[in-house]
Amino acid sequence: MYGYGYNPYTSGPSYYANPYINPYEAALAQERARRAQEQREAYAQALAQQERQRRARAAAARRNPYGLGFYDPEEDEDYDFGYAEPALKRQRELDDAARLKALYNRAARGDEMDVDPTPAPAPKAAPRRKSPSPQRGTSIPIRVHSSAPKSPSPKSAPAPTQRHPSPARQPTPPPAPIPQIEPTQAAHTAAALIQKTWRRHAALRQLQSLRAKFEDLTEKFAAPSVLEYTLKDARGSEDGLEEVAEVETNSLPYKGWVRPEMAVDEAKEEDAEMNEEGAESQPVDSTSSEPQPQLDTSTVPPLAYTSSTRPILAQNEALLRLLNALDAVPSWGDSAVREARKHLAKDVEGEAARLEAWWRAVWRENGKGAKVKRVRA
Repeated sequence: MYGYGYNPYTSGPSYYANPYINPYEAALAQERARRAQEQREAYAQALAQQERQRRARAAAARRNPYGLGFYDPEEDEDYDFGYAEPALKRQRELDDAARLKALYNRAARGDEMDVDPTPAPAPKAAPRRKSPSPQRGTSIPIRVHSSAPKSPSPKSAPAPTQRHPSPARQPTPPPAPIPQIEPTQAAHTAAALIQKTWRRHAALRQLQSLRAKFEDLTEKFAAPSVLEYTLKDARGSEDGLEEVAEVETNSLPYKGWVRPEMAVDEAKEEDAEMNEEGAESQPVDSTSSEPQPQLDTSTVPPLAYTSSTRPILAQNEALLRLLNALDAVPSWGDSAVREARKHLAKDVEGEAARLEAWWRAVWRENGKGAKVKRVRA
């Protein structure tokens, strides 16, 4: 029934051998075919891109103004790349060098023609030699010469072109040295006068600015309505409190007040008397119901460092700073500057003395009815 070597298990279509029967083998075959197709398409696209690049380089070489493109080994399709490649490469290099040299020579001749304004004479045309016409009647044209052939006439050589050499550039001469002018005595005198005048004007401008600042201080100053004087320092009291007397200034306004001509600054003498003899009056606490004795106004106590006396202390500090600024203005030996500085310093010192004399006068006139209180220093 069956011959020798027959295998009943391999006869007929096998489930694993036929990819169309096995779904796994069929999917694998399709995937392989798809990948092969993608590879072929990618390779074809790469070849097309390479061909486009080669054509672009060839077009760029044709657009070269000198008519010569750069060497590209991919364009050598007609060359033999066998054993003769070194010789062909050397020949191409020689040809390229010759063409470049010809281009450089042509450009150099063009530059010389641009420099030379005289046009070169045109070369004479050589006479043309007439050849004898062949005899007719025969199928083959035969040239007939005379017994004595004429010697060929020499060709006239073209006249050489006259070329003028381009003018050589002359070196730029160095700049001429600037002559040094020695200053004369008159120049020294004029310079000293200019410097002196400039210094005078600068000093006068500074003094004018300080004068404006001084006037602004005096106009804007407002005297307080109440002044506080220190009767007993906190360091001399047992409880550490300071005795302060409040005095009203309404009866003696600062605006328009004129310091008496015979007023003498007795601050140092009065302070010495207070240290030696002590205060004659015994200040009493303002909170007590007992009547307060009248205070002695012959000795003026110092101002207390409180909010009511702050404007006077600040004004005095500003005037002192103004005096220091006046001392910093140099006069350079100029009499006008010295006089202006002297007058301004006198006005500033007078204002400071007037301010001190005013608060001392307030104590002498209204100190008897002052209110005494004990405050913490």
